[in-house]
Amino acid sequence: IMFVALTLSVIILIGTMMTTGTNSFYHQDFITLMGNVLGQDLQRQLELSLSQGAELDNLYQSINAHAVQLGIDSFRNCYILDGKTGKSLYGSNEELAQSLEISPNIIAAMSGRVGESEHTSSKYMDYALPLKNSQGAVSYIIYVKDSKEEPDAILTEIFGIMFQSLFL
Repeated sequence: IMFVALTLSVIILIGTMMTTGTNSFYHQDFITLMGNVLGQDLQRQLELSLSQGAELDNLYQSINAHAVQLGIDSFRNCYILDGKTGKSLYGSNEELAQSLEISPNIIAAMSGRVGESEHTSSKYMDYALPLKNSQGAVSYIIYVKDSKEEPDAILTEIFGIMFQSLFL
């Protein structure tokens, strides 16, 4: 009985460390990717386009041209939000766009900072890039939200393997 309790304790400890480490890895990878794709060059280009009178449709097309690099799929969506209200104006998933909650990263972008904070207890990862007008006020926010379903599926599979190995 003591051996089983010890083994179970070790597996729980390893599982906890794996969960934390995997979440942190995926979030850092997500933030790095978003920073590389939505970096200062693209931000300046989009802000310049806006200052020259570009329509919101043109902005969406410019962002959509980077959809593959951003990893947009059924688990990761991209939105253009109003810079003052945080309300979705365009999105890769219109249904989910209607129920977006104002996250701490969106609030950071609304105040003019890049929203890239890690919230490990959250059920999603997000990144918010503010786009400022010529007066320096935030006009729009490029917002990318990932549901974390892929890393969660990997962890579920790993835990399944670990528990199967207990009963062999």
